[in-house]
Amino acid sequence: MEKSYNTLSEIWAEYDVRERKKFEAHDITEAINTIPEGGQETEQCRYEALAFAFVGTNRENEWGTYYSHQFTFEKEDTGEEMYSPDISLITPETISYWEQRASTVVNPLLKMRYTGLVLDFKKRITGKQPDYKKIKVANVEAIIDVVEGDYARHEFVSLEYAERGVQLAVGFRNKALIKRAVKAYYDAHHRFGKEQMGWHIFRSLIKYPQAFADYKDEIVEDNTERLNRIEKKALEEGNKTDKYSHEMADQVDILCDYYHSIGEDERIEGLLDRLLVAVRKSMPVRGGMWGQAMLERMQGRYRKFGLDNNANRLFGEIMEQGAKALNEMQKTEHSFTIKRKKIDAFLKVVMKGTHRERMTRYIIEYMPVKEQQVKMHKEEAKKHPLEDIVSTVLFDGQGNTTNRLGAGKNPEEQKLHFFIYKNLRFESLFMRLHMEELKKTEDVTLETLMDLFDGCPLVTDDNRELVERGFKAYLGDDYIVCCHLLIPQVEAMVRRLIYLNGGEVIHQGEDPAAGNLYISLDSLLDSEVAKAVMKEDMITYFKVLFVSPAGWNLRNLFCHGLLTTGSFNSTVADRVVHAIMVLSQFKIKDYKKECE
Repeated sequence: MEKSYNTLSEIWAEYDVRERKKFEAHDITEAINTIPEGGQETEQCRYEALAFAFVGTNRENEWGTYYSHQFTFEKEDTGEEMYSPDISLITPETISYWEQRASTVVNPLLKMRYTGLVLDFKKRITGKQPDYKKIKVANVEAIIDVVEGDYARHEFVSLEYAERGVQLAVGFRNKALIKRAVKAYYDAHHRFGKEQMGWHIFRSLIKYPQAFADYKDEIVEDNTERLNRIEKKALEEGNKTDKYSHEMADQVDILCDYYHSIGEDERIEGLLDRLLVAVRKSMPVRGGMWGQAMLERMQGRYRKFGLDNNANRLFGEIMEQGAKALNEMQKTEHSFTIKRKKIDAFLKVVMKGTHRERMTRYIIEYMPVKEQQVKMHKEEAKKHPLEDIVSTVLFDGQGNTTNRLGAGKNPEEQKLHFFIYKNLRFESLFMRLHMEELKKTEDVTLETLMDLFDGCPLVTDDNRELVERGFKAYLGDDYIVCCHLLIPQVEAMVRRLIYLNGGEVIHQGEDPAAGNLYISLDSLLDSEVAKAVMKEDMITYFKVLFVSPAGWNLRNLFCHGLLTTGSFNSTVADRVVHAIMVLSQFKIKDYKKECE
C-alpha cells in the first residue's frame, strides 16, 4: 500500500537527510499528492509539486534550460503548442520559495534540484541574476556530491549529472570547481561506465578539451582499445548478428569526431573503412534493406568529413542492396467494396449541367484543398500516432531510397505531401470513371480539350502541337507517349505563367560569361509570384504531383529516367492531363476593360 503523509515535514524527515539515496523527482511528487487538500501548507505544496514536476535533461529544449517540461501537446482549436508543466506557472514568489529551500536542505539530490531551478529560471522570472555562491557554485557542488556519493538511482543518470556539472563549472570559469567536477565525472566513469558507456566521457572530452587535459590520453586509449575489441567481435560473429556492427559504428563515430576536433583528419578514413568491412560482414544475414540503410549511413559518415569519393564509390553497392530489398518486400493488398449505386449517384451529380459546367467541375473536383488535407492529416495522425512517428522509407523502381519521411528539412511538409499523394492515388478510380463518362458524352474530345486553351496564353505556337499530340495519345490510350509529351509541357506552362506575371524564370550561373540557367520547377512553385497567381491549393497540388520526393514526384522521376514502362498508365496519365487542364484556366486579362 502506498505510504501517505499529512505534512511536508513528514516527507522531509524521510527524504531530506544526507544518507537518503536513489530516489527520484516523481517519488517526491507522489508523496506530496498524498497530503490531504485544504491544509495550512497548500501554497507550499503547490510550490513543491511544481519543483519536482520539471524534468532535468542535457538535451536542447524550447526554453534553453536544463529543467524542462515533461509533455508537449497542441490545442485542438488553435494548434498552439502547450507544455506541461509550463514555465508560466513559475512566479517571483515561487522563485523566492525555492531559494529559501535551497539554503536549508541537506540532501544533495534536493540541493541540486532547488539550486538548479533557481539557476534556470530566476533571471527569466524576476530579471535578477541568481547569487553566484549560494546558487551557481552551490548547484555544481551539489551535483558533485550526488555523483561522488552515487545518489542517482541509475548509473547512466549519474553520468548525465556529471556532464552537467562540468558544463556549468566551465561556464562559470571556476578552475577549482572545474577540477572537482571533472574528477568526479572521471571517477564515476571508472566505477561503472568505462566499458558500457565509455563514449559518454569521451563526448565531454571533445566538448571541453582543456578541462579534461589531465585525462585525455587515458580516455582516448580506453576508447581505441574498446573499438579494437568490438571490431574483433564484429569480424568473428558478424555473419550471425549485426549487434557488433552497430556498437562499432557508435565507437567509430565518436573517435572520428575526436580526431576531427584536434585536426587529425588523416586518421578518419581508416576508421571508416574498418567500419565498412564490419558492416559488409553482416549484410548477408540481415538482408538488402538493412544493407542499403547501413551503406547510406556510411555515405553520410564519409561526406561528413569531406571524403566524397569514398561515399560515391558505394552507390553501386547501394543499388545492389536496393534490388535485394525489393525482392525481400512482401506485397500487402487491401480490398474494399463500393456499391454500384454509390458510383452511379456520384456520376449523376458530377455530370449535371452544360458541357462547360461539366468540364469545370472535373477540373475542380480532383484538385485537393490544402486546408482540408491538413485537417485530415492531423486527424489521421491522432488515430494512428505510432504510424506518424515511425519513419516511412520511399523507394524508386530500382530499390534506391528516394525519401525518408520525417527526416531532413520540413519533415511535417513531407508527411503532408505523402498523405496527399496517397489520397490522390485512392481517388484515381473515381477520376477514371468520371473521365470515361465525359468521353461517352463527348464532353472530352481532342477538339474540346484544345478548346480549353482559347484565350490561355500558356500554350503558344511553339508548343501547341506538342500539347495536341499529347491529348491525342491520351484519348488513344497511348499513355507512354501522352506522359512523355505532356509532363515537360506542365513545366513549360508554369514557367510562362510566372514570366507573364513579372517573375524570374532564368538566373545567372556561377560564371556569368557562360550564360544563364533556367529556374527549376520546384523553385518556380516556391516563388512569390507563384504564391500570388497560383494560390496555395494549386501550388501544393503541383508540388505533390511533380516535384516533391515525398509525393508522386513525376517530373523529377521522368526527367531522371526512373519511371519504368509500367509507370506510364491511365492513373498517371489522368493526373498529368488534369494538371494541364487546370493550367488552361489561366486566361488573358482584358486590360482595356479594366482601365475603363
